[in-house]
Amino acid sequence: MEQTKQATILVVDDDEFNLKLLNKMLEVEGHAVRTAASGEEALVSVAEQLPDLVLLDVMMPGMDGFEVARRLKADARTRPVPIIMVTALEDQESRLKGLEAGANEFLSKPVNRTELQMRVKNLLKVKDYQDFLADHNRILEEQVGERTAALNHANRALAALSAVNRTLVHATDENELLHSICQAIVEQRGYRLAWVGYVQHDAGKSIKLMASAGHDEGYLDALQLTWAEEERGMGPSGCAVRSGTPQLCQDMTRDPNFAPWRDAALKRGYTASIALPLTNENNAVFGILNVYAGEVNAFSPAEVDLLEEMAGDLAFGVHTLHTRHERDLALVKNQEQLAQLQDSLEDTVKAIATIVEMRDPYTAGHQVRVADLAAAIAKQIGLPDEQINAIHLAGIVHDVGKIQIPAEILSKPGKINDIEFSLIKAHAQSGYDILKDIDFPWPIAQMILQHHERLDGSGYPQGLKGDAILLEARILSVADVVEAMSSHRPYRPGLGIEAALSEITRQRGVYFDPQVVDACVTLFREQHYSFK
Repeated sequence: MEQTKQATILVVDDDEFNLKLLNKMLEVEGHAVRTAASGEEALVSVAEQLPDLVLLDVMMPGMDGFEVARRLKADARTRPVPIIMVTALEDQESRLKGLEAGANEFLSKPVNRTELQMRVKNLLKVKDYQDFLADHNRILEEQVGERTAALNHANRALAALSAVNRTLVHATDENELLHSICQAIVEQRGYRLAWVGYVQHDAGKSIKLMASAGHDEGYLDALQLTWAEEERGMGPSGCAVRSGTPQLCQDMTRDPNFAPWRDAALKRGYTASIALPLTNENNAVFGILNVYAGEVNAFSPAEVDLLEEMAGDLAFGVHTLHTRHERDLALVKNQEQLAQLQDSLEDTVKAIATIVEMRDPYTAGHQVRVADLAAAIAKQIGLPDEQINAIHLAGIVHDVGKIQIPAEILSKPGKINDIEFSLIKAHAQSGYDILKDIDFPWPIAQMILQHHERLDGSGYPQGLKGDAILLEARILSVADVVEAMSSHRPYRPGLGIEAALSEITRQRGVYFDPQVVDACVTLFREQHYSFK
């Protein structure tokens, strides 16, 4: 039975924005929407005019949604009105409390428009048929027979539709979905077999069985279905594929198109069937849903309408799963490409670092050791993995600017003069200039530019102070000093880790970030960190 009247929906929410949003979503579907900003106002509105459905927010000041639902279900006049509770509460206890109060369905915030429309449509459909059944039950006292059968047919189709829609909401796998749908159908009294087939575009135009449930007993194995215009393609399934419309066989013993399968069907107790096409977003038939019954004239007009709707919902569910699968595949591919890009960036950075160290054998390994210590400090501080990785990459090439310094200055065993020191100081700017145009996903060039800056502004090349210096650069500067002081240089022997730690501790808060210094000291003195 199709819904012919405009549905009136009462939306109850104390949030004006939510009221407007839900109002807009529902009016697009042609519903008449009334709103209430509180539980008390909702009860007054229902008393004045009974709505077809109530969309009820749970958390409201004063009278909450649970109390509103309890009062509506306590009144015989308002008890049949279905209630959808809209809530941000996802715990089982809240859902159980809502069910006890009388909620028929739940929607989670933020509300998804498609899910809202499906839940509203299904509940209105259920209410229409409940009203339909209630009206006819009054007549049943005088008129039985055909009306009883029609009601039973509509009721079982309605039960099947409800079960199918519940399955669709939770479906994550296509094969599981198809089998669950077939099982939900045959669990209704009178339906003996349900199966789904997909259209194949092979030479024989075959129909591939995808899922089934019910009293099969080898029947499906021998179907040999096709949608070609030949004898086995003239049955309900083939005609449904070619025409895109449902094909009804109310009596297999009299339908000539069912002749190839008649004996096998009757042997298993099938006497009527309906083949429902499944169409995609372009209205092309990609499959069929077949339902078999054990009685002649088994499918009433109202029942056929409901089964058609069920097939449409199934097709939509399959399309949704396909879309989700394609999205997941694209996401995996993007992640793989990002991983490959990151690997390429790291390989490029390591190659650059190798070139620098080939020119300065006395500091060979310095950049890698600085990178490892800087990453360990960042991890000790609690920075996220992506930021730690960026600091490590910057550390590997933090002295790339030294490629422009004459090799004899880098390896000079004696004290360097002011001119030579000024050339060495230029390596931070040079490193920045070399890397600034590479599109790293992190500010690698800026880290390198700032790794000789100091908190008090005495560093170079920009004389930055405090928080104007990137945290990553503040970490690199501590790691750089500790490694340089503890290692051998042409102009002096290594001073050792303790001397380095004493120096950064002495300059804590002056040159170096206190948090970074503390993390570095903890690594060496408490966690026994050592350079590789």
